[in-house]
Amino acid sequence: MIIFKTTEEKVPRLRAFLEKEHPCETPEIIEVQVARVNAHYLSRVVESVAV
Repeated sequence: MIIFKTTEEKVPRLRAFLEKEHPCETPEIIEVQVARVNAHYLSRVVESVAV
């Protein structure tokens, strides 16, 4: 299992990349939406995501 942290707006791009590059025909991709998050942590995530 691998966990990717990204912003909601970048999820479609990440999902498309994973579906294209994953060696399995049907990779298991599970999206978890966060109800609340520490504002400082969220700011750090937003600044650091590339995809």
